[in-house]
Order: sequence, then C-alpha cells, then structure tokens
Amino acid sequence: MLIEGRSEDRGALAAMLAEIMIATNLRFLDHARRPSREQAIAAAHSPEVRAEMVAARVRLKETLHAHDDAWIIARAGSAETMLRRLLDATTAFFLPTVAGPVRARVRYRVTAPDRAEPIELDLVIEDGKCGLQDGSKDGVPTLVLAMSFRTALETITRARHFDHAFRCGDLRIPEGDLNAALSFLDWFDYYE
Repeated sequence: MLIEGRSEDRGALAAMLAEIMIATNLRFLDHARRPSREQAIAAAHSPEVRAEMVAARVRLKETLHAHDDAWIIARAGSAETMLRRLLDATTAFFLPTVAGPVRARVRYRVTAPDRAEPIELDLVIEDGKCGLQDGSKDGVPTLVLAMSFRTALETITRARHFDHAFRCGDLRIPEGDLNAALSFLDWFDYYE
C-alpha cells in the first residue's frame, strides 16, 4: 500500500492502522468490562435457584446411569420430547454477560433409536437471550453438533464432558469448528 514518496499513501496507511488499533482496543475494553465467570454465575441465579438447577441435573445423571435409552424414551413419550425438554432446560443455564453481544444458532443433530431421521433442534442466541427452536432448513446454523441420543443426554446433563465425547468420536462437528463449540460451552453455567 505504501509507495515511497507519496504522502497520501502514508496518510492512508496511518488512518488504517489507527482504525485497527481503535477497534482492537474497543474489543479489549468491552471484554475487560464484563464480569468474571464467577460473577456472571452469581448474578444469573440466587444460590437457592442454582442449587435447585444443579440438583435437577444430578437427578438426570442418576437416571441416565440407571436406565437405558428405551426406558428413557418410553417415559418421555419420544426421544424428541426428551431432547426438547433437556435443551429447553439448558436455556436457564445461559449466561448472557459471558456470551456478550453474540448471535449464534447451534444445531443439535441427534440420531435416536425411535426414528429414522435425525432430530434437529437449535439453541438460538441473540439479544442476550437463549431460546430453543426447531432445526428448520431456513435458519443457517453457526455450529452443528451431531451425536447419538445417549451422547446428547450425557453431554447436556454433564454426565460426560463434551470434549471427551468429541475425542472419542461420539460427537462430531460437521459445520463450524471445535473453537466455536468450546466458546459456546462457556456461555452456559455447566459446571458444578
């Protein structure tokens, strides 16, 4: 860009570098002003509510360990119903101050024993909120997580860690990348 001897090139380069530095500093300041993860968790839920949420997750883990998929599906009515309930409950664990001003659509593509086609449900994050939507063909996902019904139950309830399922090949990321998936996990209070 810089051609020696042309003062307008130097000015253009200086202006471009100034814009880059300002944008970088603004991103840093925005990140620095956000509360820590612990502060975000404390602000999101009272200790009593968080304890109830964690207790519900522990009960789900115990159910997973005690029963097979067929029993869980029979109790819920269908694999999709159970998955929908779990993902809907997951939205309560969303930490908007940690996520920041992000827009994302994370699609869960889950193969289940009670149906031929995979279940597709999206967690949609925008305007500081997280909601559950059907995985429509209209919404373009930022990230797609493909897995079996059992792996979905285990990772959503944290009976199994996401990265372990990924390393074992039980969870695939056909769209998006592992860094996006790890960022997505940080937006939720998944840790006891």
